[in-house]
Amino acid sequence: MVRVVVVGDAQVGKSSIIKCYISNTFDENLAPVIPIAVLPPDASPERVPLTLVDTSSRDWNMLEEEVRQADVAVVVYAADKPDTLGRVTSHWLPMLQATKESIPVVVAGNKLDLRSGDAHSIESELRNAAAPIMESFSIVETCIDCSAKRMINIPEVMLFATKAVLHPSAPLYDAVRHELKPLCIKALKRIFNQCDGDADGVLSDVELNKFQVSCFGSQLLQNQVYGIKNVLRRNLPDGVTERGITFVGFVYLLTLFIQRGRTETTWEVLRAYGYGLDLRLRRETLPNLGNEHRDQCHQLTDEALVFLETLFLKHDTDKDGSLSPDELQSLFDPTPGIPWDDAKQVTSTDKRGQIDLKGFIAQWVACCYLNPLGCMESLVYLGFRGGKESSVEGAIAVSQRRSVEHLQGTRTRTVFRITLLGVGGVDPFVFARSLLPRNVQEGGSDEQLGKESLSPLVISKVAATTDFHLIVESVSLMNEHDVSKVKDVERDGKGSDCIVIFYPSQVQSSFSLAWDAYAQLSRVNEGSPILFAEVNNKTSEEVDDIAIQSPSETCAQHHLPLPLQLSHDGLFASIPCHTHSRAGEGDQDLSPLWSSVVEACLQPHKSSPVLAERKRKVPALTRFLSLTFLPLALHVEATRSDLLLLRPRPRGSAGLL
Repeated sequence: MVRVVVVGDAQVGKSSIIKCYISNTFDENLAPVIPIAVLPPDASPERVPLTLVDTSSRDWNMLEEEVRQADVAVVVYAADKPDTLGRVTSHWLPMLQATKESIPVVVAGNKLDLRSGDAHSIESELRNAAAPIMESFSIVETCIDCSAKRMINIPEVMLFATKAVLHPSAPLYDAVRHELKPLCIKALKRIFNQCDGDADGVLSDVELNKFQVSCFGSQLLQNQVYGIKNVLRRNLPDGVTERGITFVGFVYLLTLFIQRGRTETTWEVLRAYGYGLDLRLRRETLPNLGNEHRDQCHQLTDEALVFLETLFLKHDTDKDGSLSPDELQSLFDPTPGIPWDDAKQVTSTDKRGQIDLKGFIAQWVACCYLNPLGCMESLVYLGFRGGKESSVEGAIAVSQRRSVEHLQGTRTRTVFRITLLGVGGVDPFVFARSLLPRNVQEGGSDEQLGKESLSPLVISKVAATTDFHLIVESVSLMNEHDVSKVKDVERDGKGSDCIVIFYPSQVQSSFSLAWDAYAQLSRVNEGSPILFAEVNNKTSEEVDDIAIQSPSETCAQHHLPLPLQLSHDGLFASIPCHTHSRAGEGDQDLSPLWSSVVEACLQPHKSSPVLAERKRKVPALTRFLSLTFLPLALHVEATRSDLLLLRPRPRGSAGLL
């Protein structure tokens, strides 16, 4: 259903245009405002139901309400009265923009039959009048002259109004610059890449015909292919080569359709490849990721990782092992944008701050974990296909539940989420930053590195003998009030695979804050390991009263690992930290902190008394079942009450009795 509201000054012919479209007749004696007309789909060339709404310029409140409800507006002026044309730009278009900012508009100059001059001069006048209107108001889709009395262009007025809703030019074309908008170019880049099967940068005749069939259901004749290429040779020599049509030629052809008023052709192409009116892939074109339990996570499959590595190597045109800003932009040209913030702050880069292969893969891993649907969407934009053509279902897998992994001692996940909490003035961001390459650690202030709005740090393959990723987030808890809200740390419901709580050694009472945080987190995080880290800051002079029980004694009493002993001063100079070397160079050792974190992720029962207790109980129960029941056969005995009872049969007995 398309709802069309017709507005304009009095006596310009608004009601006559609606009446003529409905009945194909002109009536001199119409009411000032005719009733709303609802037309069936077969009344429109676009085969959609139409609702046509007439308005009065005197009833301002009703007029604004109708504009808000409408899908498109037709602004009518009288071609024989220049002052009504002036009010289109001074009054009506500003009013429409203020009432409904994005409403598409068709400007119709009625009473063409009263305009003097030949057809050529009238057409020239229309172009001269339309150009400044369309350049000043992006909501204007079309300007057209018509005559209700002579039945000239009346069907076209409503056709353009309908097309402005179904096939709008505004998302595609910049009428001021006379060029396609960036999002449209990105969409066409993806379509071109998918059609360019041999990835040679041009569409051969065979590839062009496959594109034609996928969009319009029919092949081009050979003379039509020649005609298309000749258009490009005359107007854009770079648009065609001996081998086929280039991307700039492809864009030129689809721009030409829009400039000639055939936006529906360009939209037919875009919709055939899954795009909606916002020039993003429609949700129904993406695979269903399925339901995820709160302690499961999405992670990239080997097939997706190979695709991403190939993509990286393809766009690393200078073969220096990293992507420059231009190379990175080229890689993401087919997408609405890069799906992460400045990678230099959070992952592996080279000395120039350019993302390397490990950092590139790590960013994708984090994107998949934190926003799996967005990750899937980006992979589709980039052209990922699974084992069968046009399938992307093989890109993302769901891990086993964390609780099951903890219980069975197995590991299916390759991504671990680490949360660092600091109490008593300890800033965990410093320790998170120790995982970054040294060139990032040593350059820039905390603010430049995003301390206040830190994206999760993404660390790739942090141990030489393992193959997994860490997503590290840091949170500072300043006082008791913050600690009382510590459960909000697990804000997305997924929980963490390991939590490290930092507290200063010089402030004994700070351990009580750390213990309060532990108590709350252990209730909401389903037994995931929680480590304590005591930070020794030699510059601090504050000393508390001696605690009744030391942190080590408290941890031992509750069967927890003893607190890690860390030095805040000279952290980067004295503690070896992981750096992200390129393939073949080998990885450096982890610091004691991160070695403990990795071990806790891989063997969580060693750092969680809850899991340790479960692990002790489950094998005992299993042994009891195997010794008592499993070697015995079962037989059925009917009682007087006709109940069926199962009872063990003695070892070595035969038969049912």
